[in-house]
Amino acid sequence: MRAAWTTILTMLVLASAAAAQPASENTWLRDGLPMKGQPNVASANGFGVMQIATTDADRLMDDWNKPSAAIQAILTTETARHRPIVTFILFTGCRADASGNCNVTADYEMTDPAGKRYDLTPASKVWVGLPPPPGRSLQLSADGYGNMFEDKDALGRYRVQATITDHIA
Repeated sequence: MRAAWTTILTMLVLASAAAAQPASENTWLRDGLPMKGQPNVASANGFGVMQIATTDADRLMDDWNKPSAAIQAILTTETARHRPIVTFILFTGCRADASGNCNVTADYEMTDPAGKRYDLTPASKVWVGLPPPPGRSLQLSADGYGNMFEDKDALGRYRVQATITDHIA
């Protein structure tokens, strides 16, 4: 049996890097768990996912991998042309198979400001062949979904829909 959840993240592509600013303080966790009621959050039966975005993926991954009780992530949904933006999945509660490992993937679909498909990336690894995070701790996906917009790309709001599947649950 497979269980799938869908999250939606809207990104704004601006004309210049000077206009794109990191999001202000992100208060999207409560008691260490993702808050409910946001379009980029989904949860059921102990499995929860949240889609986040950053223009500094290397820093996010480095900070995530440092031993600490918390990280200071710089998250944003705005970027400028020629500047990468990467979405990741935060998750908790994936189900382990008989060998003790999870199998969670994400299918990403991006639409442009006109609502037309811009990109489709299936079966990105969220957490495949790895044991579940301990307890109710959050885990950052093993892979992210990134893009860099070029001069030919329209300015405006792009929508990234992630359909996350726990192939064990």
